[in-house]
Amino acid sequence: RLVQGLQPLIEREQLPHALLLAGPQYIGKERFALALARRLLCQRPADSFNCGECHACALSASGVHGDMQWLAPEDKSRVIKIDQVRQAVTFVNQTAGFGTRKVVVFYQADALNTNAANALLKALEEPMSETFLLLVCHRPYGVPATIRSRCQICRLPSPDAEQAGAWLEAQ
Repeated sequence: RLVQGLQPLIEREQLPHALLLAGPQYIGKERFALALARRLLCQRPADSFNCGECHACALSASGVHGDMQWLAPEDKSRVIKIDQVRQAVTFVNQTAGFGTRKVVVFYQADALNTNAANALLKALEEPMSETFLLLVCHRPYGVPATIRSRCQICRLPSPDAEQAGAWLEAQ
């Protein structure tokens, strides 16, 4: 439902440049962020989703789309470091290479250390056109207030028992 709710905003080109995707752990926020990123980069979207067949979809499915970056804590680190964010900010300030949009996903945005969060502020305050920052977290109040205040917060709810049961039966 959330994807379908964002669809009109995408079509009218009114999607906020920064979304904070928040919700309980293990409900699929990471998959949702990936699906939204792929939808934003798709050249021929079908309904509310990416087509899965165009060149952009093939690149994003293989993990090598030049207009998408995925940031998460590296190796055994528990934080997203300033160097990672600086690289993302440099990426954000460049022109899109394959299409018209660029997407950066910050997986575990509540793992941004203080310096990394400060480095991200400029990209949030002065967004480039057609650039989207998707911040994913399960503890929205673990994200600094300066970051939260510059994002549109999308709360992803836990599925109710009926939805969960239907999904389990399908599996």
